[in-house]
Amino acid sequence: TFYQDSSQTSGSNNLVYVGTAMPNVLAGLQGNQALDKDGNIVKVSEGSMTKEEFDNSMRDLVNFLAYASEPARITREKNGIFVILFFVVFTAVMNLLYREYAKELK
Repeated sequence: TFYQDSSQTSGSNNLVYVGTAMPNVLAGLQGNQALDKDGNIVKVSEGSMTKEEFDNSMRDLVNFLAYASEPARITREKNGIFVILFFVVFTAVMNLLYREYAKELK
């Protein structure tokens, strides 16, 4: 969503975060883009990657950053299954124990 904007100090702007001070660091890979009269993004120059290659690279980058933000998630999800199984077994045992106590109270 970055496009060239000479009014910005960084030389680029963003459709999602208008007025951002961040330059388009991926312009070399994606290519430069600009806005036309209707507000649509048009490609000004080609980058070193095709659109498909760029999209695949960005998907890989986002997936890696999601993993890097919380690498313990995989372990936590594995352990979560055992915790739930423990609670199911514990509830069944406590239900049987309750029935035994309830018999003696009657």
